[in-house]
Amino acid sequence: MRPVLFLLVAVLTAACSAPYLSGSEGDGYVIRYVNMNTIYDYELSRSNEAVSLRAKREDLLKKISAAESAGREGGGRQLEHYRSELLKVEEAQKKLKAAIYARIKKAVESVAGRHEVDFMLGTGEGVVYSRPVFDLTDDVIDELQKMNKNSSPVWK
Repeated sequence: MRPVLFLLVAVLTAACSAPYLSGSEGDGYVIRYVNMNTIYDYELSRSNEAVSLRAKREDLLKKISAAESAGREGGGRQLEHYRSELLKVEEAQKKLKAAIYARIKKAVESVAGRHEVDFMLGTGEGVVYSRPVFDLTDDVIDELQKMNKNSSPVWK
């Protein structure tokens, strides 16, 4: 069983046994959710590095395709070079993705603490329905904006 599915089953089991989920009585669990795709897309759209890496990757893919189509004698070295550069770009994209998720995790933890949340679920990872009042996606994006503002050179 996938870990996310197991967590969802555990959370739902706990939620069904909790007498009240608003968290205001202190004897229930506070469960909220966020849309991680929206949050990730927001952070990715703000990254100049992500835009640059995406453009480099697309350019290299075009060059690889053109070199493969040409099939010229000297094209072997050039094709090998393009493929090597593509691997470097893809590795940089992986590192950037990890850094973005680390920032998102900090923002999620901050929002969860502020809202006294016991469980935070991702909408794409098992939430079938929830009332919009429980969606903290915008709060996490606001937290990321604060983090970006506080880490900008102007702030320091």
